[in-house]
Amino acid sequence: MKNMHPRGQCRQECKDFTHVKTEKCFQNKWCKEQPPCSKIIKCEFKSAAMNVCRSNMRRTNRRYEYIDEPGIERNCTGTSVYLETQSRGLFDICDYCYCICEEDMPSADRYISLRTAVADVSDNRIVTGIRFIKNNGIIHFQVQDGKLMPYGKIDQSTVRWVPVRKFTVTDRNVHENVDYHKLTWQHRRVQLNDVFADEGFVITGVRFKQIGLHLRLDLEILTVPVDYVTGKLIEPETTSTYKVIPNIELVNKFGKELRLSQPDVPSRDGVSRIVSSTNKYVQFTTTDYYKDAGQTTVPFFDAKAAESRGSPLVGIGIFHRGVEESGGFIVPRIYALNLPKTKF
Repeated sequence: MKNMHPRGQCRQECKDFTHVKTEKCFQNKWCKEQPPCSKIIKCEFKSAAMNVCRSNMRRTNRRYEYIDEPGIERNCTGTSVYLETQSRGLFDICDYCYCICEEDMPSADRYISLRTAVADVSDNRIVTGIRFIKNNGIIHFQVQDGKLMPYGKIDQSTVRWVPVRKFTVTDRNVHENVDYHKLTWQHRRVQLNDVFADEGFVITGVRFKQIGLHLRLDLEILTVPVDYVTGKLIEPETTSTYKVIPNIELVNKFGKELRLSQPDVPSRDGVSRIVSSTNKYVQFTTTDYYKDAGQTTVPFFDAKAAESRGSPLVGIGIFHRGVEESGGFIVPRIYALNLPKTKF
């Protein structure tokens, strides 16, 4: 606690330390062995004593293997340290605080593309599938497209995954909140909803859009009118229209948070008791203190593709899937013309 106070005092509680930084180490060997943090978001008191297993950070990109209360036995492959509250008088009681450190690190992928992933409308192609991919540490929507034929058929021989437009956040003429969204403790909300094209329109693109003061991420689709008899897109260069759920509907219908309770790393989950959620929003957060020492950001993005079975798409959505006490996954889904509101 004293290492976050400018004068090394211990007369406050852990919860009083928010939006601070590591000041300096005051006669504390443990502090000197820890990587400092320039942006501490919030702190909590967990226990007066704890067993900490330090990890080889250069090898694992993790500070700790685990943090346990005394009495819990686990094999520590790193360095085991016992820590407890220090008392130097009635008003000088120094607790060890559990804090969230928010820093840019090479291993932290906190960027999400805001650019539209589009089908090649000049070749009469429409979106037939979507998935999440990562490139240069940035999460992108990637679309699958195929050439539209008369009466809503897709020429299966033309179906392909459209390469994403690669960029880095340090490229010239690439800007935050224009080309990409940066996940921070203040800006970490994602809406879980479905967006449908108007009647007589097909989907030719998809992207994330920032909305509101919290810069929450919401789904937006690009649509084009179509002549289903001829299978031709109608002047896509001038008629393309973005479609998003109206903000007032978001507030009234999607204003409830999907809270992640004591979340573990999603990849540790089994396949039973799958729970899916939509019509809410989820906030990226840290994993549970005891399960993972809060060192992983959840939920994960699911890389599994959602693909049509030969029909144009009329809707695209994202939802959260996971088991109880899991960080879970953000998952894409599609709705096809021949199967209205049918999930793939």
